[in-house]
Amino acid sequence: KKIIWLSGESGSGKSAVAYTLAQELHTSGVLAASFFFSRRHPARSTSDSFIHTISYQLGVHHPLAKEIITKALVDDPSLLKPERSRNEQFVQLVLEPLRALKFVWRDAKMIAIMLFDALDEC
Repeated sequence: KKIIWLSGESGSGKSAVAYTLAQELHTSGVLAASFFFSRRHPARSTSDSFIHTISYQLGVHHPLAKEIITKALVDDPSLLKPERSRNEQFVQLVLEPLRALKFVWRDAKMIAIMLFDALDEC
């Protein structure tokens, strides 16, 4: 429900802040997923691996997410193929697990944060 948007000039330290925050969130157990885009790293310079990475991290973070993601992939293994619609991949591998976890996290009064850095790099 909430988005925190950190903006500033190139080289002003936004990524350093995001990286430090990600480490602290991970240590405290509330980091559900993160992705750091980068022009310098081909695998992180496009959105090609973004959905798969976030999905994997959600599955590692919570067993219910893992169950939903695994079922989606067993039912439709082609979800991992690059020619599949990004929207279909996102809905099945990220949004549906998050919808299920919304109630689990709310009932347990848990916090889960997803952190993405340098979206403009892709």
